[in-house]
Amino acid sequence: MLHTASELRDNASCSVWCLCVGFSSILTGLNFLVTIHRMRAPGMTWLKMHYSLDTLCNRMVQLLATPIIGITLLMIVAERTLHIGFFDPTLGGDPLLYQHLFWTYSHPAVYIMILPAMGAISEIITTFSHKTIFGYKFMVGSVLAIAFVGYFVWDIICLLQE
Repeated sequence: MLHTASELRDNASCSVWCLCVGFSSILTGLNFLVTIHRMRAPGMTWLKMHYSLDTLCNRMVQLLATPIIGITLLMIVAERTLHIGFFDPTLGGDPLLYQHLFWTYSHPAVYIMILPAMGAISEIITTFSHKTIFGYKFMVGSVLAIAFVGYFVWDIICLLQE
């Protein structure tokens, strides 16, 4: 069944579904953080945790970024159902606000997808070559830097689009 644009705009069920998926993503990230922190073996230091350290950085970015898209979806639901003008200019909203909120989530989402792959590849290479990673501490520092800097450079995208 096809819907018209006005039916889709007024129907908030899709946004509510996305909000539920985002909320489950937040809880999953929190579960990973707590599990990695609390279930370490006795004597296991942070620098000996190879893949778990990449996962930890990934989940921290996820835990910080996902609530932003959740709040944005709540604002969309409120705009569609209660006709509160957040993003729609006809209701007095600002579309640029949506762009900033979207990219505040979406730029770190790229790193949410790539950090686990980087950790898995480094773990696979280490395991099958039977050697330690040269400059492992620098690699850990670079993963932390990617997680930190990747979260705060979303404004460059917004500036380039203006």
